[in-house]
Amino acid sequence: MKDENEEEGLRLIRRKTQYSAKTGRIIPPSSQAYQRSHQAQTHRHPPAPALHQQELMVLYWLSHYLYS
Repeated sequence: MKDENEEEGLRLIRRKTQYSAKTGRIIPPSSQAYQRSHQAQTHRHPPAPALHQQELMVLYWLSHYLYS
C-alpha cells in the first residue's frame, strides 16, 4: 500500500504538460497541484515592498518623461 502511494506521488511530481488527443489542447494540472506549487513559490520569494515602491517611482517618472 505504501509503495502505491509513493508511486502515485512521484507520478504527480513528474507530470509535465499533457495534451488531449481528442481536442489537441493542454490538459490543466489539478487544482491541488497548482496550489501546492503556488504556495511553494510564494514561500521561496517573499515580496519586497521597498523594491515594489522603487519600481512604481521609476514607472511614474518614465511616464512623465515620455509624455513630455
